[in-house]
Amino acid sequence: MNFKKDVLKPVLITFAALILLLGLVMLSLHLWCPYAMAQISYKLGANNAALSYFEKDYKNSKNYDVLYSILNLSIKTDNNEKLVNYFEEFSVNENYRDYIKKIDEKNLSLKVTNLVKSKLYSEDNYLKNRYVLALAKLSRTKDAFNYAFDNTSFVADENKLDCYLFTYISNVNYFENCENSNNATLKMCEYFNNLFSVFKANYVNDEKTVLNFAVGGRINEVGNNIKELDKLGYSVTLSAEQINDVILQVNQKMALKY
Repeated sequence: MNFKKDVLKPVLITFAALILLLGLVMLSLHLWCPYAMAQISYKLGANNAALSYFEKDYKNSKNYDVLYSILNLSIKTDNNEKLVNYFEEFSVNENYRDYIKKIDEKNLSLKVTNLVKSKLYSEDNYLKNRYVLALAKLSRTKDAFNYAFDNTSFVADENKLDCYLFTYISNVNYFENCENSNNATLKMCEYFNNLFSVFKANYVNDEKTVLNFAVGGRINEVGNNIKELDKLGYSVTLSAEQINDVILQVNQKMALKY
């Protein structure tokens, strides 16, 4: 038996044929099934490629689920320009509220909740905060501030925590020359106090709930935000000592949950 002729050559031919077949399959998927390629790329950790394929699919399908995937991948890949553009399209869709509600229900049903999303308490809060952050990173300061101000009621209610979008824009570069900046800092102080009231009213028997985690985390964020604004010379009604005292109380209680 000639090993090279009778064994090695057929093996190499078969291997080459399989490689060629695989290449043809991948080429076909690339050209005609971008959604399938997006899923494959995502599972392989190739997020930029997955984003590109989802975009290609969305151009033809206009599928809302695909648009949501594009948003999440834009966040993962830190592609702020795409995040801004696609969120503006996503958020004005007539299905937005119903879709977000389903996402929230899914998130709450998970045994391990995404910490970032649970702290923001809802998918609506999460996406809006990421949108403001993307605007800020793109140096669209005025747009970021105005959107944050328009979409934050500052009213702390256990059923409607609202956004705390100013987390991402509370420094002199973002607040300078923005309308309502002093008014916003005063409202943030009121919001901080309201949050603490909600936390105290709902923290019973050290119960571990998404609400308690959300409010506790938010108190930390907003409190530290106010302290930074105070250093920058903006009008605040809470001293650093008062804020630190509240944060300490909250963190001591939250530590009991872990």
